[in-house]
Amino acid sequence: MLGDGLPLGEALRRIVGGEVEGYSPQYGYALRLLCRVEGELLPDDDLIGDLEPLKLQSPLEQYRIPINVPANKDFPFISFLEATEVERESKRLAGLDLSYPSDPGVEEAREAYAACIREAAERGKAVVSFYS
Repeated sequence: MLGDGLPLGEALRRIVGGEVEGYSPQYGYALRLLCRVEGELLPDDDLIGDLEPLKLQSPLEQYRIPINVPANKDFPFISFLEATEVERESKRLAGLDLSYPSDPGVEEAREAYAACIREAAERGKAVVSFYS
């Protein structure tokens, strides 16, 4: 149990059962758990966190929740791209110069992000991201 008293298991049960009631940060944690169990983790070598410092203007910088739960910006940041959006983002990134001479760490993270998006696009997958 975290935060508001709603147990994580109950939040997960409500999401799966389509019975989401009221606001709780637990819904975000339950969504993250569901994505970890049912989805696939893209290999970013722990280089990707907050996307804003990468200065790529990624659509994943926008707060979006892929399921119908009350918006909760208290939870670690959530965003997603549908498979068609992933494909567009992959094409956009392919046309960018990802170099970042003033900070090699940022450059490495930019390249890791582009590789993850490219892999998801090649596999026709959507992407859900979580950042805390």
